[in-house]
Order: sequence, then structure tokens, then C-alpha cells
Amino acid sequence: MHEWDKAKDYYINAGWLSGISLEDTSERFTIPYQSVRRRASKEQWRLIREWQTVEPELKTVGQYIYHYK
Repeated sequence: MHEWDKAKDYYINAGWLSGISLEDTSERFTIPYQSVRRRASKEQWRLIREWQTVEPELKTVGQYIYHYK
């Protein structure tokens, strides 16, 4: 139904400093904003995007959380 994998990749790969928001992502993939917010929260999209931008040499999000949160 919705292209969740593409939406997630778009949001995460845009980068932490890109200015791309969950609202932009919802509009681009025509997915209701609240649904995108819920899914992103559940799957930690923001944290993954931050991790890949700030400390990509750490192998997992768990390692990033351990070191920085």
C-alpha cells in the first residue's frame, strides 16, 4: 500500500542537516503525516539519521546510543 521502505530511505539518507522533515517525507510519498510520525518513532528514523551523520564508523544504532546518549 504505502512505500514505507522508500520513505524511510529518503528521510534517513537526506542527512541530519538537510532540513528534510517527516512532513516533507509524508507529502512526497503521499502517506498521512501522523502515520509517518508513528512509524518513524517506532523504528527510530531520527536516531538512525543522526547516527549515520554524526558517527558512521559505529556499527549499530545501539553503539551510538551507548556512546552519545
